Amino acid sequence: MLLRAEDILKLQRDLVII
Repeated sequence: MLLRAEDILKLQRDLVII
């Protein structure tokens, strides 16, 4: 699965929020 930079940044933000 290929993830876009935007998706990766969003995932990182979600992880940080958690």
